Amino acid sequence: YDDLPPRVPGQIDVITEASPSLGEPGAQVNIWIAGRDFANDAQVKFSIAGMGAAYYNNAPIPHQVVKKTLSSNKNLDGILYYARIPDDAPLGAVSITVSSPSSGSSKTQDGLFSIVPRGQGMPIDMGEDTVSEVTGASPAFVRAGLNSAVWVWGLGFNLESQLEYSNPSIKKTANARVVVESQSNLGYSGIQSFINILPNAPTGPVDLTVINPNGSSKTGVGLVQVIAPATSSNTNGGTGTEDPEIEVIEDSNYNGDCPDFETVAEELMAVTPKALQAGTKATITIKGVGFACGASVMISGGGLVALSDSVFFVDENGEGYFKWNIEVKENAMLGKRKVTVVNPNGTSVFLEDGFEVQGIAVSGCQSHDLPLSMALSFSLILMILMIMRRRSI
Repeated sequence: YDDLPPRVPGQIDVITEASPSLGEPGAQVNIWIAGRDFANDAQVKFSIAGMGAAYYNNAPIPHQVVKKTLSSNKNLDGILYYARIPDDAPLGAVSITVSSPSSGSSKTQDGLFSIVPRGQGMPIDMGEDTVSEVTGASPAFVRAGLNSAVWVWGLGFNLESQLEYSNPSIKKTANARVVVESQSNLGYSGIQSFINILPNAPTGPVDLTVINPNGSSKTGVGLVQVIAPATSSNTNGGTGTEDPEIEVIEDSNYNGDCPDFETVAEELMAVTPKALQAGTKATITIKGVGFACGASVMISGGGLVALSDSVFFVDENGEGYFKWNIEVKENAMLGKRKVTVVNPNGTSVFLEDGFEVQGIAVSGCQSHDLPLSMALSFSLILMILMIMRRRSI
């Protein structure tokens, strides 16, 4: 990646790969497009007339944008695009253009994909006969009342694998798409699943089961969690506390729509403080780009209690902040925690080790681990109750 031109923040400046690189007239091809600074609203166009998104039930199959892919050591982004090549497509090279309406940037690259005569395309790899593992899913949280596209990865998937959800209120809206060799999760296969979560869906963890044509199956337990529909609050956001350990949070300076269903989550930048000792209270702030009023914040591991409503702030640079008071219980599980923000429209961002619970400090600048109760590992869900009033002057 050292040979790439200098990065221009927020601009799509390179497209490095299209895989597979060959397709036949009349075929559907699941193309992985790699490049830099692909926005969540990225759009893809091809230079061949009639080549575009494949359709299911008279609707285009949505593509998936993957930020900072593991296959590129987080240097590049990727787009999984379900393309349909017209029957009368001319043979030869096809230019690919990726653009972003939000930033106004675009990039066109030649020579990454070609249409070849029938029978000369890439050989089809059907995958494994026996599924051996369902490893992970993204996004990890889906919101009741919305549509979502869930990417599931694992080992031993087949092009005819089926994916089932344990929550009956999750309904499929299109056939799942299987990728035998995932580009976003190297060494794994993947399934792109298109679903609708009913508004009254029960919240909580959902198991995902992959079933292969030979009858073999594996289940990933609790890989996805349903969270409640976004809400707003008319409270003023102040804690009214006299506890010297935590501050009185001021009213929000935000006066837009709440819940805000338009803003797309882009990046979770930092959690401050990044670590707290068990048995303490503190004011915690989460900073990011693309945060929306009415979002939900999840901190994994349990043992955290919200002492106030969260308040949403926006600074002069357009960066968003969630701020609220929490208590870390004395028996909270020690270690690093994953922090996730889910906007009302279902878009989400996370920091894998964004927060840490540390042991209680003792004399001599030493620390010890607290005895852990027989606690189940569960996620603290802090439903962000956003504020509609401006800050008082």
